[in-house]
Amino acid sequence: MRRIRSRHGATAQLPVKVTDNHAHGTHHAQIAGYHHVFRPEFDGPRACCLGRIGPKNRLSTMTIQPPDTITGLQKGLRLLESFHGGLPRMTVTQAAAAAQLSRTAARRFLLTLKDSGYLDSDGKHYWMTARALRIGDAYLQSARLPKIVQPIVERLGYLAQESATMGILDGDDLIYIARGSATRITSPSLRPGSRVPLYCTAGGRVLLASMRASDARATLQRVAFRPLTPYTRLDPDEVISLLPAIAEQGYATVDREFEVNMRSLSVPLKNPTGAMIGVLSISVNAQKMALEQLVTQCLPLLFESQILLRELL
Repeated sequence: MRRIRSRHGATAQLPVKVTDNHAHGTHHAQIAGYHHVFRPEFDGPRACCLGRIGPKNRLSTMTIQPPDTITGLQKGLRLLESFHGGLPRMTVTQAAAAAQLSRTAARRFLLTLKDSGYLDSDGKHYWMTARALRIGDAYLQSARLPKIVQPIVERLGYLAQESATMGILDGDDLIYIARGSATRITSPSLRPGSRVPLYCTAGGRVLLASMRASDARATLQRVAFRPLTPYTRLDPDEVISLLPAIAEQGYATVDREFEVNMRSLSVPLKNPTGAMIGVLSISVNAQKMALEQLVTQCLPLLFESQILLRELL
């Protein structure tokens, strides 16, 4: 039984109950009301009560030969991914430029996606429909990682009385896959599925600090730095200079660089072998809490959750 106290005096316990069924070779475990059955031959010897993130939950390193891929599917998915908040509606010409396709190919892909229900159109512009949510929701519902971290993230948000998130690296961005919040007002940028830059977020800088220096620099060189707020650091060298200290101290802070009213604090999440899995973060209203107060009050809670999740990953 592990007890944690929040900065508001609230306490929470993480009870762990494990029972073995040797006849079937399974183990039943329950943490904070989350029940899971794991099998040593599948989850591995270090699997814990919420299950272990096995090879099926990470991007495989297997080599795929070009003849085994469908180029058309790749292009269609690339076009679908080109829709975003800054470009929610596109003409054929805009879609062709965004997805790096010929205008003829872009038109056929757009019409195919409309016929499949993923896009709608007024004859000139195309936009995504709610059907596209099926793809993202399928990941959240089927992948083991979001299910494993969600109970801990929810407890972290409750204990901190702030917004807590867990995110992973996806390409050159940080994408959130779990959120827990004790406050009614939360930034839409923190919802699961939201994609945020690495250079101006606390979680992003933790991910950059976990990379080799050459990889971190190459990642930042591929990214277009934008002044999201008056406080956003726009010099890649300046961001690079922050990474050694982040790696040394084990956490990163960002003060109003991503959103003008937001301060954030993040720590890395690693599995028992030391492999980087993602980041755990707490975000607060800048008018409500100073940066020093955020570190003093919330860093112990993040470290506690980091320890709890380490054996589950």
